[in-house]
Amino acid sequence: MLIMVTPPVRPLGLQRHAPTGAFAEAIFAACFTLSASDHTRRAYWSDARCWLAFCEERGVGAQALGPNGAVAVAAWVESMKIEGRAPKTRVRRLAALSSIYDALRRRGAVAENPFSVENGPRRESAQAVRPTPLAEPADVAAVLACCDDGYEGVRDAAILRVLWATGARRSSLTSMTRERMGRDGAGFWALVRAKGGKEVRILIAGKAAAALARWIDTLDRQGLTNGAIWRHHGKVLVEHD
Repeated sequence: MLIMVTPPVRPLGLQRHAPTGAFAEAIFAACFTLSASDHTRRAYWSDARCWLAFCEERGVGAQALGPNGAVAVAAWVESMKIEGRAPKTRVRRLAALSSIYDALRRRGAVAENPFSVENGPRRESAQAVRPTPLAEPADVAAVLACCDDGYEGVRDAAILRVLWATGARRSSLTSMTRERMGRDGAGFWALVRAKGGKEVRILIAGKAAAALARWIDTLDRQGLTNGAIWRHHGKVLVEHD
């Protein structure tokens, strides 16, 4: 028996791919329990839709897989290989569906998790996948050279240097506020929103700290002494997924 969970209001980014069918609705709802970030929820739902499309195409019951669950999942992995999906993508999708089915199992919507390490196919190694390449120092210097001494130039130079120095994510950068940062002997510290909605502390030192201090002075002269750090002529810069 399927236990339905009424999903929360759907973010705009999910409206184009709304679920159809009771089990798809349950999966959609489960995605909301796995992260506080809409970006991450969309990623979970995107991977889930790929699995549901495979099941529909092959006539597989995504809800009641039974003892053939591991076989169905292994077939999905093989189909992704045939499609040319990278190992990193395949590993991510299996991990995402494992989390989703765990959430469904806790609600009683499924009997077992066919994607789990214990019940699913042997996990591939994604070590052969090259990590995300870092920007070369020469490229960063070339972009910084385009930043003038005007309002936007000072701000953009600070953004570039903070990103380069800390490796912070886009969403982490835009979550910086005056209330959740301060100075220490090396420069600045800031509490930012990390992946999964977690809060982490980053340190900003060296040229990045000097660029940030120059931007904060600009904000102070405008009377913007609280709230978001990154602004466009007073208006808060927000993340766009």
